[in-house]
Amino acid sequence: MALIKSSLEIALERAEAMMGRVEDTAKEEGRKHGQAAARRFLSGDVDGAAMAELLAARPEEQRRPALAAALEHFVEALLNGDDLAVDGLAALPLDRAKDKLAALITAARGRFQAAGQLYADLAAVMADDLARMGIGGSAVLPNPLSLPDLELRTQKALAPHLQAVQEAAQALQRAVA
Repeated sequence: MALIKSSLEIALERAEAMMGRVEDTAKEEGRKHGQAAARRFLSGDVDGAAMAELLAARPEEQRRPALAAALEHFVEALLNGDDLAVDGLAALPLDRAKDKLAALITAARGRFQAAGQLYADLAAVMADDLARMGIGGSAVLPNPLSLPDLELRTQKALAPHLQAVQEAAQALQRAVA
């Protein structure tokens, strides 16, 4: 025979379900504000200190989800080649995970330095090739971006750096979550 629930049991179950929804709503609201703060930083609307204030001003239950969402947004921007994301990461108020944040920033800077060095090396090779063909002078500007296999070369050269960035980002995200 089925158990019959009392009115009190039903009311308690409903209250418990509503509390779960309130917590989910707070987390979602925090995530939205974190993403918005990161977007505002990357677009130049706010500086790092103002972004950190926006994140710190969230109510306690929204603060961690906001930080996690801002972090995710900056990591995604970083992996897409936006070097301003490094400054955004550095501005995040992550006192508990400063060592992991520093590792991510170091890996990200290494990635951008490697990309810059790759393009400089390719430009030098192109200039040498043009000089061997007798083309020279001040009007010659080698453009590595015009190479047909640039994407493949870039992927090969930056693969270890991207992996380091991803590993550091995952460690930081675990610490923040």
